Amino acid sequence: MAINISFRDTEGKTIKKPMLFVWCSDEASIRQKMVLASSVAGVKISLGVQEDCLLEVHGRDEQCVDSVFGRIIGKRAKPALFENKVISYDRDTSTYSLVD
Repeated sequence: MAINISFRDTEGKTIKKPMLFVWCSDEASIRQKMVLASSVAGVKISLGVQEDCLLEVHGRDEQCVDSVFGRIIGKRAKPALFENKVISYDRDTSTYSLVD
């Protein structure tokens, strides 16, 4: 799935980048994983996707919002506004939540 991600971080910097999300179950066979890897390589080249804009999800623990946000954002400043919604980050629990 290709998605345009946009957020403003706590330092006021606006981040916009296209990302490619790929799901492949840990339970997939080696053959299935190889076919996926080959397909993803072709899609990355065709779309010009950079390595830091590819997010591969393999297990159930990686499907949660906190894991996905953590991988999108990385080590940079945490988001304050994500897709035009206010978001907060709890450092004690390492979780994100949308503010109403």
